Amino acid sequence: MIEERRWPLGNKVTELHAGVDRGLIPCIKWKDTLIAWCNSESQVVRVYDTVAKEQISSITFDDDGIKYPTCLYWQSAATLLVGKGHFVKTATIKEVDRNFQKLSQYSGEVDPNRKKKIMAIVGQNIFPNSIVCGVVPIFDENDWKLVVLGYPYNVDQDRQVADGTVPPPHMIVVPLARYDQAQKKFENPGTCSKDKLLPKGHQFCRAEEYHLECVGGEERFYILTPIDIILAEKRGDLDHIEWLLNKSRYTEAMSFAENPVVSKNLPSSVLQDIGIRFIYHLVKRGKFAEAAKTRTETRWEAHCASDDE
Repeated sequence: MIEERRWPLGNKVTELHAGVDRGLIPCIKWKDTLIAWCNSESQVVRVYDTVAKEQISSITFDDDGIKYPTCLYWQSAATLLVGKGHFVKTATIKEVDRNFQKLSQYSGEVDPNRKKKIMAIVGQNIFPNSIVCGVVPIFDENDWKLVVLGYPYNVDQDRQVADGTVPPPHMIVVPLARYDQAQKKFENPGTCSKDKLLPKGHQFCRAEEYHLECVGGEERFYILTPIDIILAEKRGDLDHIEWLLNKSRYTEAMSFAENPVVSKNLPSSVLQDIGIRFIYHLVKRGKFAEAAKTRTETRWEAHCASDDE
């Protein structure tokens, strides 16, 4: 319910959701004049405009999504991220003519000259191997990306929670999958990163017991469980280089470190360290000719010479 103060007539109460048969409200988010919520007995996320005093949109999922938790996050006053089941949908507000769509449940007086707000789905990411337990945005490389907390799929939660055998969750970073007008379908942008998390007691956690939150304007993310809190931060340049090296992607690590924008903030020994680790990697695998060729490259020569001494 919304309670508004109306002088001198007293308070006005507007009922948005009622009825035991419609389920509990496990998730609700308010941003400026918009309220988004869902109930436990439906696969629909509803959005209400407190100024127009009407429901402006319903974001639906398939029936299988009812048994999974719903995650809501307002990226801005006009963009809502909704995670449920295997899907994350990105919805933005658009204005259309009043007669474009009529939702009478919360409608007030109709002005034919007034525009109507609706929410249009502009992005839809699919995570076939995960159940979405949280979603927040991150601005990276001049574009928005999604940070998703993924609970392992195909887990028998009743049995495995009791046995303490639930696998750990993952933090997944993906570009927004926008709609391709030419192909008439949403894009498949791939995955930027996928990191395993090991919160305490994850073997006994259900999907609905995980939460992902972030503080506006900060690239810091909090993974919440009943007995643990994990702080995740965006990798720095050195962290990214180390991640590439751990994946044996030495050439990519070298190219990244040689970028003038990146290199000015790195210690002078980083390029040499990458080179010697690459050589050791090749020698360990018996690729002596390739290691010798790499050893003669100028950019790693200084480190190799000092190592010989």
